[in-house]
Amino acid sequence: MQLDWITEIGVPAPPARILVVEDYVPLVLTLRQRLESAGYAVDAVVGFRSLTPEESVGLWANRDVPIHLARYDVAFLDFYLLGNFRGIDVLRALLGAGPARCIGISSSQRANDEMIAAGAFRAIRKPDFIARIERDGPSF
Repeated sequence: MQLDWITEIGVPAPPARILVVEDYVPLVLTLRQRLESAGYAVDAVVGFRSLTPEESVGLWANRDVPIHLARYDVAFLDFYLLGNFRGIDVLRALLGAGPARCIGISSSQRANDEMIAAGAFRAIRKPDFIARIERDGPSF
């Protein structure tokens, strides 16, 4: 499956490794399915409830594979997460750990601007992001 929108936003070609950090389960499931069907290796973490971003990203992913920050090429990060921190905290942990391109996702332009200012490669409004994913077929 070809995903034109994914290359439009600067994601390297498969088999790039992608981390998805999002608390809206239908979005996570759809994004993961689309990316994997296009040949990407995807780990997804749905929300966090631990004490620090570092502990949270260290949790086991949904495939019983430990999350090692430096092994990702791209990370999609929701700005507003469940729990007691924000995607920008995960962004800072990722930027300190390795070469991942971080792409912020939020409905708030202010939140996206904050992600860019903190070092995100790109930030996308969540409605636009969902629309791009839905171009590839039914979801949610």
